Amino acid sequence: MSTSTQILVLSPAPPAEELAAVAVAAGLHLHRCVALAPDDLAHELLLAHSFPGLSLFVGAPGAPLIEAIEAPLPGPAEWLRRLATERDGPAGCLATLELGRCGDGLLANASPDHASLALSAVLPPLLPLLLPPSAEGRQEPLAPGSRAVVSEIPGEAAPARPPPGGSGWEAALLALGGSLDRDRFPPLPEAFERLAPARNVLESAGERGRVLLPDGRAYGAFGFPDLMRPGSKVLLVGEGEPWPEIVALHRHPRRVGTCVDGDGGLLPGTDRDPDGPAVERTGAPLPGFGTLFALDGSAVYVRREAKVWSWDGRKERDEGSPGQVLASLLLRWSQR
Repeated sequence: MSTSTQILVLSPAPPAEELAAVAVAAGLHLHRCVALAPDDLAHELLLAHSFPGLSLFVGAPGAPLIEAIEAPLPGPAEWLRRLATERDGPAGCLATLELGRCGDGLLANASPDHASLALSAVLPPLLPLLLPPSAEGRQEPLAPGSRAVVSEIPGEAAPARPPPGGSGWEAALLALGGSLDRDRFPPLPEAFERLAPARNVLESAGERGRVLLPDGRAYGAFGFPDLMRPGSKVLLVGEGEPWPEIVALHRHPRRVGTCVDGDGGLLPGTDRDPDGPAVERTGAPLPGFGTLFALDGSAVYVRREAKVWSWDGRKERDEGSPGQVLASLLLRWSQR
């Protein structure tokens, strides 16, 4: 298995298709390769924070990328400049490659004239050392230019489902007393009309259905890649305020998802004192005030006015607006 790589091109040359071909020829597992407009950069940087592989930007402005990199790795840039100088002469001294850790993976930015060289000679031998392959299985690469978010589980057809055990989405469904109907699908909450990036993640699900709980509540069920495999990633989506209720069913027995107003949600409500969930998840109370926004496996997200902040027990991080964070969390939960 190889580390998943996505390539995001902001320069007119080389074209995304050419870089995709270079990446595949170098043996990289290509998740996607797309040409971006400058306005897409901020959103793609947010999504890159939760991408568990290499996000390589080509021709992006240096400042936003450098700011997003949490732990720079300067050695590969020197290696690229040496190779570029051997190939191009003095012009090779202008080769740039910012590389470092960012969230769950690596973030890089390469100069357009040297991106192919970085993909073919510098990055392939480094990635297995910096990012061991995921134990969840290899994803099939996307066709160059595709913008879909894909979560694949390789192998033969979906196996017969064993009786639900103590973890996974089937066990969660059993614990909730819910029933799954694969032939029905409730409409998405209206809030997603103004949350296009989050909606795009849900629309990339391989299978949709409806989950009905004993109290009559209905949720949309989104399966990545389907609603058959015990190992699928399954998200429940229902109405909620001030944002939709989303539950990562496959994280059971851990309760992971968004927190909504009132006491009807499957996770603690927004009026709950956030210090309790913070201590439970991270071992430490919040360093400041906030209203519960979401709970992840080892982090708590709280809202302060127009921003959402995450707390992992050691560091507090500004994650962006509620809409941006919702899209980022959906992408993370649909893939891991």
